[in-house]
Amino acid sequence: MARLPVTPVLLLLTFGAGAYIAFETFKALGGKTLKDLKTLPLFAYHPILMVASWLFFAPLSWSLILVRGRTLVKSKRVILTQLHAASMFLAVVCWGLALGSIFVHKQKLEKEHFQSPHSMMGASVFVLIVSSYMSALYNVVDSKSKEKVNFNWTSKIHKNIGKVALCMTGLAISTGLFTRWGKTTFEDKNIRTGLALCIIVPQLIVALDVMTRSAGKEDKRKAK
Repeated sequence: MARLPVTPVLLLLTFGAGAYIAFETFKALGGKTLKDLKTLPLFAYHPILMVASWLFFAPLSWSLILVRGRTLVKSKRVILTQLHAASMFLAVVCWGLALGSIFVHKQKLEKEHFQSPHSMMGASVFVLIVSSYMSALYNVVDSKSKEKVNFNWTSKIHKNIGKVALCMTGLAISTGLFTRWGKTTFEDKNIRTGLALCIIVPQLIVALDVMTRSAGKEDKRKAK
């Protein structure tokens, strides 16, 4: 099966959309300089941390694992896996902090939690992300080896959970652009739609690229 083209352009689309969302959020909530981060309302940290999580650290993580799939040199594969794990760890931490900030914000306003499709999808995806990360740790810890760790492994479970999380996360973040906050921050519907496409399309292509690569390996094994 032919590989789908995954180019730096896709990452630039994601990084660009994330940077624009973070900047407009910062500006809309009264931020002018970096010093103003200390005085921003708690709510502001939700979209900003979410951008850091899934529109910066996560894309960095995907690119590393895609490069890993193209090399057979064990030392390089190990380093790329470690960098992938580190960047994804930062993505998980930022996502957790983003959920925590909106939870505390609503708590202070005495508002009910998980009342919108966006919030329910976001919480569900976080469970998927953590599950994917934990499945990776399960494979990394190797009690049989002298080092007790193994960074040169493959797992269908980890890969499949990751692909589902990848696709669902893009949708979860994009729905936030059409909430009251999104409509206030980005009044033009075309801008919101464009940002959503810049988030969803690259993630879908990366997921499809991983699927085609896996299918190609399966075909080679069957041919043998």
